[in-house]
Amino acid sequence: MNEFYEVKGGRVFVKKYPYLQNDTSDKESQQAFLKSLEWEINQKKYVLITLLDWDENPIKEIQGEAVSGTINKDGNSAMRRTGTLNFTVSGGEVNIEDINYIFSINKKIFVEIGIKNNTEYYSDYPILWFPQGLFVLNKFSCVSSLSSAVNITLNLNDKMSLLNGDSGGIFPSTVILDTLRTQEPDGSYVTKKVPIISIIQELLNHFGNEPLNNIIIEDVPLRAKEVMKWVGSSPLYLIPQEQTIDNINYITYQATIDEPADLTNVLIKSYGDDVGYLNTDFTYPDELIANAGDNIVNILDTIKNTLGNFEYFYDEFGLFHFREIKNYLNKSQSSVLLDRLGTSGSNLIFTGTLSAYEIEISNPTEVYSFDDGINIISINKNPNYTNIKNDYIIHGLRKNTFSGINSDVFYHLAIDKKPQLSEHSDILLYKETDTDYTKAIVPLIVNSNPTNSGLPGIIGLIYYNKQDNTVYSWDGEKWKEHVFVKFSAFVTPTDWRTELYYQGLEAQKNGTQSNRYFAELEAFWPQMYDLENNCFYRVKEKGSKRIQSLCDGNYFLDFIEPTSSIGIFSVNNIGIRTLVDNNDDVNCLFAADIPNLVFLSVDDTNLQEAIAECNANFQPWTQVTKNVYNALALGGFYNPAYEQIKYQLYAHTNYATTINLTIIPNLYLEPNSRISINDESTNTHGNYIIQTITIPLEPTGTSSITCSEFIDRNNSNLHSPQTWQDILDQGSWGNIKNDSWQTVYEG
Repeated sequence: MNEFYEVKGGRVFVKKYPYLQNDTSDKESQQAFLKSLEWEINQKKYVLITLLDWDENPIKEIQGEAVSGTINKDGNSAMRRTGTLNFTVSGGEVNIEDINYIFSINKKIFVEIGIKNNTEYYSDYPILWFPQGLFVLNKFSCVSSLSSAVNITLNLNDKMSLLNGDSGGIFPSTVILDTLRTQEPDGSYVTKKVPIISIIQELLNHFGNEPLNNIIIEDVPLRAKEVMKWVGSSPLYLIPQEQTIDNINYITYQATIDEPADLTNVLIKSYGDDVGYLNTDFTYPDELIANAGDNIVNILDTIKNTLGNFEYFYDEFGLFHFREIKNYLNKSQSSVLLDRLGTSGSNLIFTGTLSAYEIEISNPTEVYSFDDGINIISINKNPNYTNIKNDYIIHGLRKNTFSGINSDVFYHLAIDKKPQLSEHSDILLYKETDTDYTKAIVPLIVNSNPTNSGLPGIIGLIYYNKQDNTVYSWDGEKWKEHVFVKFSAFVTPTDWRTELYYQGLEAQKNGTQSNRYFAELEAFWPQMYDLENNCFYRVKEKGSKRIQSLCDGNYFLDFIEPTSSIGIFSVNNIGIRTLVDNNDDVNCLFAADIPNLVFLSVDDTNLQEAIAECNANFQPWTQVTKNVYNALALGGFYNPAYEQIKYQLYAHTNYATTINLTIIPNLYLEPNSRISINDESTNTHGNYIIQTITIPLEPTGTSSITCSEFIDRNNSNLHSPQTWQDILDQGSWGNIKNDSWQTVYEG
C-alpha cells in the first residue's frame, strides 16, 4: 500500500508516494532512485504528524524538524511499531492535560518521516515522505516558553495497544468464540462451529471496535477439505474411474460397500482407514473461550499458534493484517490441523536421499539488497555452531484406545554412510518363546542337546544343535527351547539395515565393539523386517498376528549419504551431534496417502451446490448413498514422525546465523521481509529475514537491522510427490515386488 486517505471538510485528499509504488512499470528507474538515497550520509530529516481523532479522521498537520528519537519495527512482536519522537514547533501555550488539546489521550497520530530530495528523481517532491505508522499516544511531554520554540516528546505505540489491554481490548466476561447458537429454517436451534476467519473479524470488529474495511485477513480459507475415515462394519471399496471437470480428466473413485467382481486396482479400506474428504467450513478444531480479564491479543495468539506460520500486525497505515508469513516454514502444532483439513498432506518417501527429506517452501525474490561499500556501514555476523545436528531421533506416542496400551514411535535419521553389503557366516534365525518374533543370532553351535548334559548354560547365549536343528537358551534357572527357523552358513543381506544388524551380532559374539545403531536394531528391526524372506512384513502375508506395517510401525532407521549437499555435516566429518525430540503429538512413522476425492451424499438437499463447489476447485468427487455417508467419521489424526524429522533436518543443517547491520537509514523496509546481503569482508552472501529495524531521527544517525538466515531450497532439487507405487517401482525397498505393493499399502 502506498496511499493514505484524509477527509477534510467533506473532501477526500490522498497522500501519494509514487516512489514507493510496487506496480510501477519502470522498476529499474525506481530501484535506481531508492539506491541513490543511500549515498546521502547526512540526511536532513523532517517529521510530519497528521493528528487524528479517535475515529481516525484528520484534524491537523504538524510539521517540524527532527531533533532526536527513533522508530522501532519488530517482526517478532504483535506490537510491530513503537517509537519516540522529539521535535520542535513554534512557541505558544501548551496544555497537555486538556482533552481538547491537539495532543491528548483521545487522539491518534499518523507519522511520516521525510528527507530532503537531493536526487535527480521526482523533482515535484522537494521532501520525500515515508509513512511510518498510525500510533496511539502512550506518553506526551513538552518543554516550552513564550519566547522560544516548543520541544515536544511523544512516546508512541501502534494500534495493537487497543487490543492488548493497554488502552482497550479486555473481555469483561467469559465469551465462547468458536461456536454460536442459531435457528434452522424448521425452527429448531442448533450449535454450529464458527469459521476461523469470522472469529478473527469478530475479535477486531465487535470487541476491538475496528471497522471492517480496516481488517485484512489473508491465507485463511473459508472452506477446506476435512479428512474422513471409514467406520463401517464392512470394507469400503474404492473403484478407480475417470472424471472430467472443465475438460480436464481426473482419476477419482466410486465408493461402495458391495464387493466388486474384479478387485484389480480397487482400494479396499477397513475400519479406521482415512478414505477421502468432506468439504466443510474452516473452523477452529477445539474450544476457543475468552475468560474475563483476557484480551484480544491473547486470543489472536492462540489462533496464530494453532495455524502455525502466521503473523498479525498493524501496518504503517493502521490497517490490521492477519496472514501467513511468506518466507517461513509452516511447522508447528498446526500441522495436525492443516493436514486434517486437507490443506497440506504427507507423501510416503523413504528413499534415504536428501531430496526425500527436503521441505517444499516458497522461494520468493528478495525485496532489497545490501552490499558492502554501498549501503553497509558495519556488519556483525554470529554463526551458531551448536545449531548443527547430524543425528536426529524422534520419539512419539501411539495411543491404543481399545487396549489402553501406548507404544513408542521411534524414527532415527542420520547423515552417515550406508555400509556395503557383505557376506556373514553362521546366522541363525529363530523365534523367541516369549514374543514369537523371528530374530537373528550368531549362536554357539553344539553337536548334542545341551539339556541332556545336566549342566547350566550361559545367560545370553543361544545354543544351536546342528544335528537336529534345535535351539535352546538358559534363563538362569532352566533351559528354554525356541522354534528353529533357518540356519545359514553364509548369507548376504539385501537391506543395509540388516547388514548393520548382522555386524552387531558378530561383534556381540566376538566381544568386540558393535556399531552405534545395533542396540536399537536388535530391539526393533525384527519387528519390522522379515529376516527369513528378506522383505518387510505384510508383503507376502497378512497373518492374524498384527505386526505393524511401515506406515503404522514403531521403528524406522534411515541414512542420508554424505555425498549429498549436507555431507559436510556428516557423522564422520564432525562427530556425532544428536538431537532428540520427544513429541507425544507424533503418533505414527508415516502417514499413508489419502484418496483424492470428496464424498457427497445423494440425499443432500444442496447436492448441486456441493458438486459446483468441487468442480470450481477442480476437486474429484463421488456421490454415495446414506448408509455409506453415515459411516464416515472425522479422520486425519496421523501426525507422522517423518514430517517432524524433515523439519528438524531443515532447521539444524545451517548455522542459524544472525546478522546485525549498521546502515544508512532505510525508511521503507518492513520486518519479515526477505533481503540479500553481500559482504566480502565477512564472506556473507545469502538471503536473510529482517527481524527488527531501528530508525533514528537525528540527521547523522545510522539505522540498525537484525536479521536471521533464510535457507534457500533449490526448487529443482525438491522432491516431487510420490506414492507407494513410485517407491516400489524404484526398488527402494529391496525385495519388495511391484505386484505386492497393494498388499503393503492396505496393510
